Amino acid sequence: PARIFTISDDSALRCLTFGQEGSNYVLRVRHTTLNNNAAQNNNGMPDIVASENITLSLTHVVVVVTGTTCRFIVNGVVFYRREVIPGSFSAWTSSGMVVALM
Repeated sequence: PARIFTISDDSALRCLTFGQEGSNYVLRVRHTTLNNNAAQNNNGMPDIVASENITLSLTHVVVVVTGTTCRFIVNGVVFYRREVIPGSFSAWTSSGMVVALM
């Protein structure tokens, strides 16, 4: 996805990326129990895709991952909700980490 916000070591080792792909918001989060494929998990995949048409105007977006739920909140309204596998963010790294707002 085109990055809007990212926290990562590089393009292959990301802790979190929030982006846009077409008319969808995309979230990638490195997570201890997300999947068994190390290469995908190091990149925060599989994607969590809010597959609703997004607007191309100034928008306030909040993404909340708590327990087993991921919510995209757009302009104060829950825009998308999805169940996710519980785990921890202990796989995140801190050496050479870059935070970028695009």
